[in-house]
Amino acid sequence: MQAYFAEEFASELVNVQSDKELDQALKQVSRRLGFDHFALSLELRSGSCEAPGLLLLT
Repeated sequence: MQAYFAEEFASELVNVQSDKELDQALKQVSRRLGFDHFALSLELRSGSCEAPGLLLLT
């Protein structure tokens, strides 16, 4: 069942256009999986020593 949600979530992410849409998608999938909160950490890799990062908690 959780694999189905992961596939569905991945297809929703393709259409995310803003931080707000990403937040809503993450909230929705976390509720479907039975969680009250989620955390997302993203570290962009680049040749720069100062690669931007993102930490989103809710």
